[in-house]
Amino acid sequence: MSIKRSRTIRGFIILAVCMVSLTIGTVKAYAVSQNMESAQGQEEPAILDDNADEGPADNDEAADELPLEPEAPSAESDSGVSTEESSVGEPELPVESVDTAETEDVLTATSVPGQTTTPAQEPNQAAAATPIPERPVAPAPTDTPTPTAAPTPTLEPTATPTPTPEINQAAAATPTPGPTTDNNDGGEGDSGEEEVQDDEKIDETKIDETINTRDTIIIAAVILFAAIILYCLVSRLIRGIRYKKKKKKREQLKALTRMRMEQQDDVTTQRLGLKNGTGEYSKITTASATHIGSRETQQDSLFVSPSTVVTPEESPISIGVVCDGMGGMKDGERASHLAMELFVKDCKAMQAWEGVPAWLYEEMLKIDDAVYNISESAGGAGTTLVGVLARRNQMYWASVGDSRIYIHRNNEMLQVTRDHNYLLNLKEMAARGEITPEEIEAHHQKEALISYMGIGSLSLMDINQNPFILRNGDMVLLCSDGLYKSLSDQEIRDIMRNNFINPEEAAKELVLTAFERNRERQDNTSVVLLQYTEQAPG
Repeated sequence: MSIKRSRTIRGFIILAVCMVSLTIGTVKAYAVSQNMESAQGQEEPAILDDNADEGPADNDEAADELPLEPEAPSAESDSGVSTEESSVGEPELPVESVDTAETEDVLTATSVPGQTTTPAQEPNQAAAATPIPERPVAPAPTDTPTPTAAPTPTLEPTATPTPTPEINQAAAATPTPGPTTDNNDGGEGDSGEEEVQDDEKIDETKIDETINTRDTIIIAAVILFAAIILYCLVSRLIRGIRYKKKKKKREQLKALTRMRMEQQDDVTTQRLGLKNGTGEYSKITTASATHIGSRETQQDSLFVSPSTVVTPEESPISIGVVCDGMGGMKDGERASHLAMELFVKDCKAMQAWEGVPAWLYEEMLKIDDAVYNISESAGGAGTTLVGVLARRNQMYWASVGDSRIYIHRNNEMLQVTRDHNYLLNLKEMAARGEITPEEIEAHHQKEALISYMGIGSLSLMDINQNPFILRNGDMVLLCSDGLYKSLSDQEIRDIMRNNFINPEEAAKELVLTAFERNRERQDNTSVVLLQYTEQAPG
């Protein structure tokens, strides 16, 4: 997965998290508002029930406040007691006017023969008859004994309807607490209605606040969503601009790299005296060897194709690669193995031999992205890479980092790649006169790598732009820094010359000699050898 794709995926993940959080917040706010509305709807019947419950209580209190009914005068009471004296201590209530003539007529019609009735007794009798309308009024006893006489039949018909007008007149004349109680109940009812209205206003205010809160949340959600969309558009625009600038810079670096590689090709041609050949009948013999040294883990990875014979009908591609995992970082072994596997896999799948330099350039960028992605998950990883492709008598190479490629010809050995460390920058500074050779040797960071697989923005690499023409007897050596940091170039050349006939023995002797030279602190050492020899036709 490329860096650009991983960043895009992270951006979409962040956007998805924001949208999910926003949706959850909106749903929760909506649920809260719905709960509040349902709670408001449930509180209204409760208010009505409270008012209904308060009604009987208020009536009971009003009933407790009513004056007691006046008792009927006893037989022993004085008939001359006035109405004012019998109502001492009772509250004065409004009394309706009663027609005296009609009252006297009723009393006269209902009087018992032989019984005298005084005007003072009439109000008392009416008051006594008021609370119990169905009970007939008993005549008040007098001090003078009266002969008992049987009631005449003529009075019986008149005695039955008489209580009704008497009661009605008495009820009209007797003050009752009804109007007062009704007035009190009416006042309490008004206050209850006012409380209900206040509660309704409070409920409406809460509902309005809930609606306003929900509307505010929805507006904020819309604004946030629009801001996210705007952010995505602006980010995409910025990424597009950066990509164009990066692409332009890459093209410039590619042109500069091509120019430097062509200069390196010229130096190689001048040093080795290359001659063109056909290579139709040739053989490429391969060999490899590796040693763990004094390290606990092996972080070097290598591959080389089997030895091949080239004919006009068949011209297979020989592949050789060495990767040195960076021991100062985590998971260097995994990084070197991944880079080696990708290089070999893509080289085997390559079909056209034309345009190999451009293909190698893109391949180096691809491997750099792959190693960079695992370096993010592993907390830091990197590796060097040197690889060659040989077909007939033509060869291309690619180099990133400080692993090297040597070519041995006619007892001469030449390094055709550069070490991509800080020493390279120091040498350029010395060429401009900014630093002295003594300062270069004393610099403590001169071996720090400035280019490697997994750096994430690979720009420094070595790729020959013109095919290197192999000659009979040429030996190509690919090695990690464990070899040339233990053995000098002269020692390496001598071992290769002494084992010129057997490349496999040369590879083994190189790694064992390096280990014997520095047993206690020997780094991982890996070498790959390819020897080109021409053969007679047939």
